[in-house]
Amino acid sequence: REVMGDIKTPIRIRKEIALTAEQKALLQALINDGKAKYGTSHINAKEAMTLVTKAAQIALGVVYDSKGNAVSVPSGPRVQMLLDVFDEVEQTPIIVSVPYIPALLGLAETLRLKGWRVAVVYGYTKQDERKDRIRRFQGGEYDFLLCHPKTLAHGVTLTRSSTVVWYGPTHDLELVSQLNDRIFRYGQKGQPLIVEFSSTVIETRIYASTHGKETLSGKFTDLFGASL
Repeated sequence: REVMGDIKTPIRIRKEIALTAEQKALLQALINDGKAKYGTSHINAKEAMTLVTKAAQIALGVVYDSKGNAVSVPSGPRVQMLLDVFDEVEQTPIIVSVPYIPALLGLAETLRLKGWRVAVVYGYTKQDERKDRIRRFQGGEYDFLLCHPKTLAHGVTLTRSSTVVWYGPTHDLELVSQLNDRIFRYGQKGQPLIVEFSSTVIETRIYASTHGKETLSGKFTDLFGASL
């Protein structure tokens, strides 16, 4: 209590983001297929989970096709929302969690083309490069630190930022808690802010599951039956 007493309780907010026409068309087709039968077979839980994953990828702007290739889908409103949040926190550095690597790399490219300083940390980032980018982020050399949530969930202090943006949800409650804690540490002077991006009922339900308010198991039919 003595060490952490001056740090404010994190604020959690949700940002609802419009889908592009291309995203809506793909998601609606995915939902329709998910509700359908194939011959005499019904979609089981495993198949439904795959559909949830595809829907989440589309919302982020990159989805894997049947051959495993990453296909870009227009997602301008989500990128713009990130920049809006950046302005709202007076352009102080932001940590951005992106759960799919192609979407992470695509977002990094987009931000760099707009002139922002971007660091990227994910599974293929070498340890020495990872440490250097974190050090430079803490030193104020980057505007955005984009990461896969698994790579920064443990043993890292990121108090240069007071804002974590979940560009898309993850099902792993521990990863969510651990990554959010990177800014809730001794040395944090700002107001910790957790921002969740959502464009669909599916994403909102995933966030609810990580808050302990809902369990996704057995509810995939409800997810696909819900409107976008």
